[in-house]
Amino acid sequence: MEIAGRKAQVLKRLATSPYRDRKDRNPSAVQGTCEWFISHHLYHEWLGQEASKILWVSADPGCGKSVLVKHLIDSIIQTTDSRIISYFFFKDDFTDQKSLLSAFSCILQQLFLQDTTLLSDEILLQFDANGQWIIGSFVDLWQILIKVAASNSDKEIICLIDAVDECNEHERNHFFKALCELYGSKKSPNLKFLITSRPYREIGMGFKPLENLNLPVIYLSGESDAEMRKIVKEIDIAIRQRVSSIGVQQKLTDDEQGILVTRLLCVRNRTYLWAHLTLDLIQRQLDINKEKIIDITSHLPQDVNEAYERILCRTFSTEKATRMLHLILAAKRPLTLGEMIVALEIQQHHQSIDDIELEPEDRFRDKIRDICGLVTVNESRIFLLHQTVKEFLISMDHSEPASPSSLSWKHSILANDPNMTLTSVCVWCLLLNHPRKDQYTAVPLPSTHTKKNAFISYAAKHWANHFNRLSAHNQKKMTSVALEMCDARGSCFLSWFPVYWKSRHARVVAGFTTLMAASYFGLEVVVRRILKTDYSQLNKKDETYHRSALSWAAGNGHDGVVKRLIRGLSIGPRTWKIVLRQGAKINEFDSDNRTPLTYAIWNRHLSVVRRLVEAGAWVDVPDVLGGTPTSYAVTSGNFKIQNLVLRGDVPSNAEHNEGEKLLLSASKYGHIHVVRVLLEARKTNLNPKDGWGWTPLMWAINYRHSGIIKLLLEHKADVNTRDKTGMTPLHFATRYGQFEIAKLILQTGCADVNIPDLAGLTPLHLAARWKQDDIAQLILRTGMANVTARVNDQGPVYSWVIRYNSCSTLKLMLDLYDDPSSFQDYTMAILETDWDWSDKLEVMVSSRKVDMNVSDTHGETVLHKAVIKRSYKMIRELLASGKAPINSRNSRGLTPLAQACLIMDLDIVSAFLETDLWDLNIADSYGNTPLHHAIQARSIPITSALIATGKAGVAMKNKDGRTPLSLACLDGNTSLVKYLLDNSQADINTQDIYGRTPVHNSIWMEDVDMLRLILQTGRAKLNVVDKFQCTPLLLAAYQSKWHMGSLLLNYKQAVNMKGQKGRTAIFWAIIQGQTEIVRQLISLEQTNLAVRDEEGFTPLSHAAQQGNEEIIRVLLGKPGIDVDAKDNAGMTALGHAAKQGHLGAVELLLNEGKANSWIKDKEGRTPLALASAEGHFKVVQRILF
Repeated sequence: MEIAGRKAQVLKRLATSPYRDRKDRNPSAVQGTCEWFISHHLYHEWLGQEASKILWVSADPGCGKSVLVKHLIDSIIQTTDSRIISYFFFKDDFTDQKSLLSAFSCILQQLFLQDTTLLSDEILLQFDANGQWIIGSFVDLWQILIKVAASNSDKEIICLIDAVDECNEHERNHFFKALCELYGSKKSPNLKFLITSRPYREIGMGFKPLENLNLPVIYLSGESDAEMRKIVKEIDIAIRQRVSSIGVQQKLTDDEQGILVTRLLCVRNRTYLWAHLTLDLIQRQLDINKEKIIDITSHLPQDVNEAYERILCRTFSTEKATRMLHLILAAKRPLTLGEMIVALEIQQHHQSIDDIELEPEDRFRDKIRDICGLVTVNESRIFLLHQTVKEFLISMDHSEPASPSSLSWKHSILANDPNMTLTSVCVWCLLLNHPRKDQYTAVPLPSTHTKKNAFISYAAKHWANHFNRLSAHNQKKMTSVALEMCDARGSCFLSWFPVYWKSRHARVVAGFTTLMAASYFGLEVVVRRILKTDYSQLNKKDETYHRSALSWAAGNGHDGVVKRLIRGLSIGPRTWKIVLRQGAKINEFDSDNRTPLTYAIWNRHLSVVRRLVEAGAWVDVPDVLGGTPTSYAVTSGNFKIQNLVLRGDVPSNAEHNEGEKLLLSASKYGHIHVVRVLLEARKTNLNPKDGWGWTPLMWAINYRHSGIIKLLLEHKADVNTRDKTGMTPLHFATRYGQFEIAKLILQTGCADVNIPDLAGLTPLHLAARWKQDDIAQLILRTGMANVTARVNDQGPVYSWVIRYNSCSTLKLMLDLYDDPSSFQDYTMAILETDWDWSDKLEVMVSSRKVDMNVSDTHGETVLHKAVIKRSYKMIRELLASGKAPINSRNSRGLTPLAQACLIMDLDIVSAFLETDLWDLNIADSYGNTPLHHAIQARSIPITSALIATGKAGVAMKNKDGRTPLSLACLDGNTSLVKYLLDNSQADINTQDIYGRTPVHNSIWMEDVDMLRLILQTGRAKLNVVDKFQCTPLLLAAYQSKWHMGSLLLNYKQAVNMKGQKGRTAIFWAIIQGQTEIVRQLISLEQTNLAVRDEEGFTPLSHAAQQGNEEIIRVLLGKPGIDVDAKDNAGMTALGHAAKQGHLGAVELLLNEGKANSWIKDKEGRTPLALASAEGHFKVVQRILF
């Protein structure tokens, strides 16, 4: 991945021009054309020979050279395993399309894109070491091309270069020299060139050295008689096809088409361009018929120039056509339709932007050819139809147009006129925009004027440049207007200047003076005018940078302005010259303590440096970074500037030491211009370290100086260097959350993403910990992250990603790093995560990157977690895999099925029960089975589902000895009890560890309905005694739940069974004063009224002790009652009543029971004595009397 990243960076650097788009601007070849070349023996000789050769094809303008090259690329010469094709089309329209550097950058990019193996390690190293400068050096680009060809002798490399005559002349000469050296060495690799041009003498002279040495140049002259005859025949084919197309469009008859073709073919010296222009003229005729065709073709243009003349003469506005041509010829770049609409309409007399009436862009597009038929529109930008249009129009005689001829448009434009027109239009446009005078920020452009402001951006950015290209005479004429444009207090300046400034500088400047503006743009005539009238501005400084007019002029290299500013005003000869006014202060400091000399050195303006040094500029004053003009000169890499500043005395190694200090300081404090100057000089180590081990790149990242960071990376700053804490630049970018910077670092292809700091943390650790998902994903996408590595006891990276990052980041890691041996680790990490794990686990399951048998410290597997999350999708995927350990138990002994029952999720339980692999009777640590949990969850549907399988053990007991039925009873869930009784073989008399049956439990829960339900089965045993000596009846009696106990009485069982303290149910009824219950019990034949408890009490004894007269009366009414029965203490019922002072009970026992009042207890006390001892005197009286 590192190699791939480095290759991607090289390809990106080489992308200097949209070469495909520029190729496709040319029309495609008509079928049957280009055969003159394709069938030519010289072409086949060039193409077929193994030896490297140059094929130079020349032809007159308009003969289809560019169309031919496009046809060869698209259809004829194809890239194969043994052949690679590349190309470039030179064109005068765009700066990059005239550049030899751009051409060979594009050629190399095409070669490397088609076969990345051509981009060898050696070439990669060359780009790594000097990548920023390679694309600026034709020598380097050429050597790389030669190296590629020489290293791949099994491949034939063909370069097709069109219109080399439109290449910059100086660069073209370098190219021809390189070709001569290559092929003159007789060691040329398998490299072939096909070059087209016009038949210019200087092009032929470029190839002359090779021809003189009889070296491999094949010259195919398309302008020769033999080739022109072939070309003309093919032009005739194109004419016939175009006429046929016009015939369909205009509904011409075959006869009319035949006449048109015949007349066209009668013209001598036909070219493709002539045919295209002439047929355009004919096609634009609105009323065309046979007579009209004959008339039109009787006066056909005889050559391209006549065609140009005819087309221009058809314009409905000569004035507009002329202005449009001027604007196109002078513009720094092709103008857009919107810009042209405004530029055509603006006039000097306009007072406001509202005075201009503009037509819609789509309508203007349709009529632009009616204004000037020699233009074409591509991607909303306007171009001349052909390079020859410029040659037709412009007269190189700067003083006057060509002498009158039949061609009124030929050479009708003086070379200087277009620039004068465009300068005027720019100025008129800017003078129409007037914001508030106190506003000095951004130009206000009302939304209602959007179309009308279309030209403002171009005018603001380029008017001064156009002004400087005017002749001295024209500059003088426009000085007043230019002065108004530069008036810093004027509304015009406040309108256009911010637009310009924003396009060049990051910080808005305030406090610019008129002299500063004129000096900044190099308007010498304006500077001269200002100095004559207002000398007070000379040394003023702006309010933002604190730079003077001299500083701005020096920084921009305007030597003439610098000269004007520093010379002052004096009279007299040199020997006794009187200085009237001093010139500008050449050593004035700005806010960064820099002088004009510093800026001149930075920008390598040699003439300005010389002028300032000769004027006495200081060379040793440090700025805020510690840099002096001397140090900047030393690090500039420009020996002429070094010699000027240091007078030839450049100390050894000085440039390196000074450069390193300056680079560190500038990177820290955000001085991008200083950084750029140092880097462009290529004399400074990019990776010096300060006391903390920080490099310039680290400082720039720390302070978020994005522009400096980009510069350093473009110049191959070391992205793997470490500071004293072990952190790399990528650590810095990640720690501060700087996504774009991290992206730039990784795009270099050189960053090692696995370097740990001293704490063992890699950049990916940091990206995870600080939840920088975007950066984490960048690092993961490199494919180089070691996600399993452990350093200094830090957890592996994957665990940090799983713990802290988002699901999308986790998924990316799983997709890119899918080593099955890591699945166990991944799974353990997610299971051990305390929070935010559920969605991530779902991602892992969906990605099938989990080990289903792994469990966490709580014994929970992935399936357990899926149940807790209620993730149906995850559960289905796990079950479908067939690998999930479905019966695994966690630390509490719960299976996934048991968990599903606990959380009452019928859908999950149903999904589980669809497979036969489940053991439904696995008990958890407390002995509860899934059925127990379903009961505890009070879920009839889940209980039903489990029982329906026939495998759920209804008799299974948990550690409390409770079956599902017992739990249901204890829980008071009547519905579940009924379901279990109706649908299972649940044992209704089973006992838990406390000896209690479901009947006990229903009484305990005081659930009458449940008790009735159980009793109705007829299977309940009511004489079962629990470990607390309670039968169900006794439990009800003991807990005073007689509304339930009465239900048990109906079954007449166990009424005489004793429980705690040897008491039967009647005892508890008496003790609790339950008269009706007592009556019910007495009414039962089975009830033993003579029964005694552990203390020997009879039921009557308890009633007497309680003083319950009603119960006493009931008991006494029962035959056979022993009124005088003694308890273990020898006391009778009367004794208990007397002792407690129950007078009523005493009377009942004496009157109705005939109790013996003289019976003594074991202590010899009679009832009388007992009452007397307790002070119950009424009872005493009753017993005595």
